Amino acid sequence: MTLTIVVLGILALIIGSISKEKWDYVSISVIGALVVTLLLVFASPHPFNPLETIEFQPLVFIFGMQLAVLVAEKEHVFEYVTIKVIRATKGNQRVFFYLICTLGTVMAAFIADVTVSILFVPLIIKTCRILDVPAGTYSLGLTICINIGSILTPFSSGENIIISAFFGLSMGFYTSYLLAFSFAVLVVTLLLIDRLYINREPKVHGERKVLLLDLLDASVVVRSKRRFYTASLGLVGMFTCLFIFQDVPPLVFALLFGVFLLLASRNNMQDIVREIEWDVIFFFASLFIVIGALQSLGFIALLGAGIQLMVGNSVILASLLVLIFSSVMSAFLANSPTVLIFLPILDYLITGFGFPMTPLAVALLLGVNLGGNFLPQGAACDMMTLNLNKKYNVPNFSYKRLLKVGGGFAFLHLGICCAYVVMFSIPFAIT
Repeated sequence: MTLTIVVLGILALIIGSISKEKWDYVSISVIGALVVTLLLVFASPHPFNPLETIEFQPLVFIFGMQLAVLVAEKEHVFEYVTIKVIRATKGNQRVFFYLICTLGTVMAAFIADVTVSILFVPLIIKTCRILDVPAGTYSLGLTICINIGSILTPFSSGENIIISAFFGLSMGFYTSYLLAFSFAVLVVTLLLIDRLYINREPKVHGERKVLLLDLLDASVVVRSKRRFYTASLGLVGMFTCLFIFQDVPPLVFALLFGVFLLLASRNNMQDIVREIEWDVIFFFASLFIVIGALQSLGFIALLGAGIQLMVGNSVILASLLVLIFSSVMSAFLANSPTVLIFLPILDYLITGFGFPMTPLAVALLLGVNLGGNFLPQGAACDMMTLNLNKKYNVPNFSYKRLLKVGGGFAFLHLGICCAYVVMFSIPFAIT
């Protein structure tokens, strides 16, 4: 029992370090994992092998995806597409709002949400300045919609990659159970933001639209056409293979295309490798070890048994609790520890008590991806959008407004998700 309390304390320290700006949470997590390993090897009666607790497949997949995306970013593929879309709006601010938010949502299904913010927000601010309208509402709409895009694919974020690898979820799972729901939530969100906020924005003058088309030129961002087309086609090829060959482990295509794009683009390998987010990989590996230690000590089984007592045999109630608890935890903690805490609990409910995997997995995916909007600090893309708007002195975007509007939509999304999870779980409760 004492050992379990110590490991829980180390986990709490790791989770708490994420929210401390001046703390090196990666070093703390790695040291925490080493301490936990030593404690269990020498002080626990249970055999413990830390390497057996690490899920290497999702970590390799994250590495390969980062290689491919970094090459595409170096060749300005995403920026090119975004400028093309902005030009297609011809200065119509409502069309601009719908297109930029929809494109941001779709891109968030393939690249990290923070990357979407970094790519889109400066372009939104630049476009709005040309049109002579405040950029805050458009940035606000984008950051709310980005989280919706995260539930479209199994490779949109580290959390989705780990959940999908743990339960063996393919792209077909997301297409069958989450695709239509995600776009329905997106449509409702866009219509409400348009009605409540965009409709009240200052109108664009005609000459400003002409100025926009003159100043925004997508071809300027292309340094080398050969490398640009190589990166574009390679990225399309990778995602096509991930969609079509769902029986092949995703890490195969991610690693294959990532290395191919790195070599074909002739980018400096050392520069690309340095830009890999190694902190994410080491952080996940450390959390795997700490959570694995709690599982070895029987704490996860205890939690699972407690939850089973609360819900009985009700699949509907179990799914609702997973959705609500993971949403609330994601608002205060990072998504990654929330996921790694819940996965062994769900596995225990599935293998130990016979709960169906599908509704529980859907509830967890919805909870961790949409719960972050309750608080700005709960979603990395929200904080990045806030920082960028501060940097460019955007007048109508602030922490207070993001908290108020983002939190309101988070409650709306949670309500919609609760209704969906209940309806989705009913057939599994009957069988």
